[in-house]
Amino acid sequence: MSLVSENEFTELVTSYGEPLRWLHTLDVSHNQTRVPFRDRSAEIVLAIPRPNRRVLLHIKDFYPPTAYRLLTGGVEDGEPIIDAARREIREETSLPIDLARWLGIVEYEFIERAGRTKFTSYIFLTEPSTGTPHTLDASEQISEFREVAWSELANVAEALDHLPGDWGDWGRFRAIPHRLVLEAISDFKFQISE
Repeated sequence: MSLVSENEFTELVTSYGEPLRWLHTLDVSHNQTRVPFRDRSAEIVLAIPRPNRRVLLHIKDFYPPTAYRLLTGGVEDGEPIIDAARREIREETSLPIDLARWLGIVEYEFIERAGRTKFTSYIFLTEPSTGTPHTLDASEQISEFREVAWSELANVAEALDHLPGDWGDWGRFRAIPHRLVLEAISDFKFQISE
């Protein structure tokens, strides 16, 4: 399992539950300019519950207009997964929340023109939040936050799957964690707060 030692994995499972585990192979040889593995080998994906059974999404100022998605952030070399997740919550939302559940792991193999590259997404559900999110890191270029019903994550994934042009490979990659979140919430029968 990318980046996670056996001890760290055991600690995460003990604290946040057993995650779903998915494997995906994606052909990104069409356009490799937007895939995330150039400067990191793993990321955190955050499902942040909001009031009225909604979940927080964001969009960046350079994304296509339909590319709203769950928040993500890179895991730095040697950084424990839990520390990366908490750092990303703080940097991207400033919300005073912690992690509630480990929803899943997606291990990718990207097929490139020059070979294959591995990448991992660690997906967490946070505690519910009612505060107003705002980014602490202007370099993130987050232009807007939006809340949608949890069931709308299927439509979010579908929109990402069908991004045009050179956003296509990136969108297909970004759609996968949204589907895992939907399955995890259904499988674990989470009670998403009102």
